[in-house]
Amino acid sequence: MSAEFITPDDPRWKAFLAKAAHDFYHLPEYVSFAARYEEGEPVAFLAEEQGAGLLLPLLIRPLPENLNIQSDGCDALSPYGYPAPILYGSPDENAIDALWQKFIELGKERGLISVFMRMHPLLSFPKETLQKYGLLIQHGQTVHCDLSLSCEDMLGQTCKNHKRNIRKLQNNGFSTVRNAWTFWHQFMDVYRATMRRVEAKGFYLFSDEYFDDLKKALKDKLDLWVVLSADGEFAAGAVFTVTNGIIEYHLGGTAEQFLGVAPSKLMFYDVRNWGKEEGHRVLHLGGGLGERPIPCLSSRRAFPMIMQTFLPFAWCLTMRNMIDWKKNGVICLDRLGRTGRLFRSIGRIFDRYATTCPKGF
Repeated sequence: MSAEFITPDDPRWKAFLAKAAHDFYHLPEYVSFAARYEEGEPVAFLAEEQGAGLLLPLLIRPLPENLNIQSDGCDALSPYGYPAPILYGSPDENAIDALWQKFIELGKERGLISVFMRMHPLLSFPKETLQKYGLLIQHGQTVHCDLSLSCEDMLGQTCKNHKRNIRKLQNNGFSTVRNAWTFWHQFMDVYRATMRRVEAKGFYLFSDEYFDDLKKALKDKLDLWVVLSADGEFAAGAVFTVTNGIIEYHLGGTAEQFLGVAPSKLMFYDVRNWGKEEGHRVLHLGGGLGERPIPCLSSRRAFPMIMQTFLPFAWCLTMRNMIDWKKNGVICLDRLGRTGRLFRSIGRIFDRYATTCPKGF
């Protein structure tokens, strides 16, 4: 078996992606971009044997400063989004076990103590392996539209209220424009205003530099869709990605003065129809944590879709994988000796010595 941690400039990364189902979150340029804003060293674990392979994009980072402990260990987590482990070659359960065990072995050699992974709602990975080596946690709901449906079926599955809203927007002169980059900076402002309005965490208040770097990293895989009023005013907008037949709604917002007419409904409708015409497979509209749905989720539910409430594994989960239990135990005992208290047990937290989920989750 060949296995190692590789950097984004290693040609084997893209060579692997050419053989595996993947999304933009798995691209080396996206992982490099994420590392600049989420802190950490961008890498991917790559293992291959007998026509099968495993790739896992990660950000490796030092242990949390609040541990106040001298250790040569480190942690790793998935970048923001759904950069789940992916496979090629249809390996059987034993082969997947061998690939994952090699990840644990080399991760321990590298000094990893724990790993936090975000799974992909549309790209499945054998649940049995994940449960064997880590803890799976369910979160919220996710929505996607099946673009293989006929136009008639998609229209028939759109709720009557949304059909009325969309017709009204069209009759009042609202229109959508794909890649209207002249509105790029206005979109950024509207996006941040939307996040403040819904009281999103500070992590989501991305800077102009963040958006510019995202555009530079993804190039033609990033689309800006804008809804304009009859007077040409910016009403709503969002960035979508297009990779291997998957259209991802990434970030979006609505100008406050247009909230009453919900222009994003027209945007999702037109993006869905465009995706169908272009031959893409699915439009993934995302979701949110169960107790705190992301903005506009209710609007998205009215389009042809499959709604999941995180029944077993097939959808967006996170995984906590302890790599080095011995080092983790040393850290926990050190805390007990210094404070008289143990860390919280594994649950929605990252690991036994972190107190919160990673940024953006």
